[in-house]
Amino acid sequence: MKSVLEGVEKHSDLVLAREMGFDYVQGFLFRERFLCTGNLATAENGARLE
Repeated sequence: MKSVLEGVEKHSDLVLAREMGFDYVQGFLFRERFLCTGNLATAENGARLE
């Protein structure tokens, strides 16, 4: 089962998500990706932590 952390607004939130082992994140920190593409389907997939 994959895990998603919602509400990632700052880089420190992303660091914490990585430390806690979340598979995906979504939130205000990634707004530019979705505003630029205009692709809502992409937004639903969240952002993969690598």
